[in-house]
Amino acid sequence: GVWPWLVSAKSQPALRAQAQALHAHLTDHPGLDLADVGYTLAHARAVFDHRATLIAADRDTFLQALQALAAGEPHPAVIHSSAPGGTGTGEAAGKTAFICSGQGTQRPGMAHGLYHTHPVFAAALNDICTHLDPHLDHPLLPLLTQDPNTQDTTTLEEAAALLQQTRYAQPALFAFQVALHRLLTDGYHITPHYYAGHSLGEITAAHLAGILTLTDATTLITQRATLMQTMPPGTMTTLHTTPHHITHHLTAHENDLAIAAINTPTSLVISGTPHTVQHITTLCQQQGIKTKTLPTNHAFHSPHTNPILNQLHQHTQTLTYHPPHTPLITANTPPDQLLTPHYWTQQARNTVDYATTTQTLHQHGVTTYIELGPDNTLTTLTHHNLPNTPTTTLTLTHPHHHPQTHLLTNLAKTTTTWHPHHYTHHHNQPHTHTHLDLPTYPFQHHHYWLESTQPGAGNVSAAGLDPTEHPLLGATLELAEGDGCLLTGRLSLRTHPWLAGHAVGGVVLLPGTAFAELALHAGESVGCDHVDELTLHTPLVIPEVGDVTLQVAIAAPDESGRRMMTIHSRGEGGSGGADASASAWTRHAAGVLSPAKDDDTASYELLAGPWPPVGATPVDLNTAYDQMADAGFAYGLAFQGLRAAWRYGDDILVEARLPEEVSGDAAAYGLHPALLDAALQGTGLLSVAGPGTPVVPHVWNGLRFRTHGAVSVRACLSTLGATGAAVCVRITDDTGVPVASVDRLELRPV
Repeated sequence: GVWPWLVSAKSQPALRAQAQALHAHLTDHPGLDLADVGYTLAHARAVFDHRATLIAADRDTFLQALQALAAGEPHPAVIHSSAPGGTGTGEAAGKTAFICSGQGTQRPGMAHGLYHTHPVFAAALNDICTHLDPHLDHPLLPLLTQDPNTQDTTTLEEAAALLQQTRYAQPALFAFQVALHRLLTDGYHITPHYYAGHSLGEITAAHLAGILTLTDATTLITQRATLMQTMPPGTMTTLHTTPHHITHHLTAHENDLAIAAINTPTSLVISGTPHTVQHITTLCQQQGIKTKTLPTNHAFHSPHTNPILNQLHQHTQTLTYHPPHTPLITANTPPDQLLTPHYWTQQARNTVDYATTTQTLHQHGVTTYIELGPDNTLTTLTHHNLPNTPTTTLTLTHPHHHPQTHLLTNLAKTTTTWHPHHYTHHHNQPHTHTHLDLPTYPFQHHHYWLESTQPGAGNVSAAGLDPTEHPLLGATLELAEGDGCLLTGRLSLRTHPWLAGHAVGGVVLLPGTAFAELALHAGESVGCDHVDELTLHTPLVIPEVGDVTLQVAIAAPDESGRRMMTIHSRGEGGSGGADASASAWTRHAAGVLSPAKDDDTASYELLAGPWPPVGATPVDLNTAYDQMADAGFAYGLAFQGLRAAWRYGDDILVEARLPEEVSGDAAAYGLHPALLDAALQGTGLLSVAGPGTPVVPHVWNGLRFRTHGAVSVRACLSTLGATGAAVCVRITDDTGVPVASVDRLELRPV
């Protein structure tokens, strides 16, 4: 068999840890039954937002898949998804529609794989065929369930010949679609918000929605198919053009042909007399329009249908129509019309407008489309109808895929939209599953120190200060004379534990990007959101124990509005109290702030265009942080945000993202220092100070933030000058919106 294993956790690190624990357990217990493992994971484990489903048929593949999942690497047996509202790799959930395909996708043995592995499907197919067979000369079930890989080619050819006849093709598709539906609803407890169908598939959808009983639906299907079998010879051809473009070609042939279907805005089907259809097809080919003749001997949804409509109407009048329990979506048809014989008579003649049906489903909030049929016909059309819309389109079977693997793989993807399915494990004979003692949840341990989210926060107004919302600063004081101001804060590894991830030569230092953040925040507080220059003089060491007091001083503006700024710090005793001695003030940085310049010419076109740009060469980052550690930069998790890099001419392009552990604080910063630092780590790929020489920011010129709170960014780093010891930096978010720019950043060896 093929088994699905569902693994889930509250975060991606925990998901990887869960996979690692399962891999170790499976290695230590080689005799575990694969079905029992999957059963235990599905039935005896809580389900969380971050999910992965592993689908395999043997132990070795499961081990390889678990190893890949634990390492965060892709594997063909691993399908990722997330719950509605989760933050995994899946899309946010919308509504779901079941869409039923029309005639043309049938094939001998299309139900064979599922019939012999899924008892729910087999029971449903048996039931439906008992309703259909009294109307047919040949039993339907053998056509659907024979082995398509049999050596008895004669039997297959006979089945194929019967299924080419409309009177068997349509009942066969109806039976297959209804059995698939019962497998989803009864076997996996998946129900849709809407139904829709294409031609014959609309009758299936009407039954599934509750409008027609199974008896009435099978009666309509077989009588309609038998009448259509008596239609004169005809042809149907797909034209890749618009209805507007083709209409004038049809004006003189209203009695010979018609537009049978509008599948997409640029794809339609004409149907009618063979010589007339061929004439129109030739005209289109001469205009460069792609055409394709469909494998049918009848002209459905055309004037050829007219002679059978009276007889068909006699049958539709004998049926009973019920209000649907789930809406059936059609093209521009009022819901009450779906309960009339007239609609189901004319449905055989009218144009099938699947393009409009898809748009209507989209307007109703549908984002997931599951095709009930033996192929991917409607999912392909749905993609063409909604080209720029995030949608999930799933098929349940495919003529060239293993039936169980294909079904379970696509069901795994639906965990984005539904709660995970209780995967039943499919055997030819009943199987009693055993709950196994598997590894428990891998809790991600955290230190629960009482931490202040706003260092130095408290009733600072009692001391004559004004509070500030910035995470690195606690208060601000406007000076009584001189129009200057002072901003103060307190830093420590207790209040800002993420700073421990920035260690150089074994010493934790405040990153240069934090000085840039402090300068810009201070400037914005006085209307100067442009840093003309910021020079870093002395590193600021964060002690293992105790605090560091920050002081950002801003002078009064000169005649042009520019202000001088300095950043000082002073260490304090770790024990606190009255005996704690304070060290002298140290000047770490000085700079010049100014109002934003109107003539800013920073260009972001490269970052806002196709990404990565054509011609960019990927850089292997697998060992990047190991090499940085060897060079003296011991980056912790918060600073390991560099995700990808490319060489583009003489420039370096990078992608960076804040790790999950610190991303929640991003909104409080102009640009989180750890994220800006990760973007600037790409300077290590430039020859700015000689191979293998670690460098740090020294002088910033023309620094400006344009948007605040980014979580992931793109950056372009360009060398400046003959020595290459300086770079120009342009940063956007991952959609190309400008975030920050540095006209010139001078670097110096550590």
